[in-house]
Amino acid sequence: MIENLHDKYIIHRKINPNSFHINCDLNNTGNRLYLNHFDLCKEFMSGSSHHHIPFSVNQLLIGIPQYNSINAHQYKELSRRDDLESFGNVLVYIHNGILPWQNIHSFHSIKHLYQMVSECKSQIITNNYRMSSRVI
Repeated sequence: MIENLHDKYIIHRKINPNSFHINCDLNNTGNRLYLNHFDLCKEFMSGSSHHHIPFSVNQLLIGIPQYNSINAHQYKELSRRDDLESFGNVLVYIHNGILPWQNIHSFHSIKHLYQMVSECKSQIITNNYRMSSRVI
């Protein structure tokens, strides 16, 4: 689903558990998983010239912060990798029932909360990278 969207040069930018719906088919012809909530979608490549959008910073934080990519928390222009990172966060949530940064409660403002969530995500990725490099 996400690949099909990307094949049309569109990034979703709001992937979270509520972005997916399952149609349970009672006629046994197969269940279907649907991707929805396209209100924040954006073309990442122009359809006519096939030029990729330029990288930029100081973007607005959009989407659901718990599932956003680290780039979103750093106010960077989002791309396909950010959709995939958000989808990875959804898979972690489905598997564990909670995300490691969902228990952050001591913050002074929404911006401070977003910063703390971003730091937690970055720390988890750094620690996992260090652990995996030791195994090799």
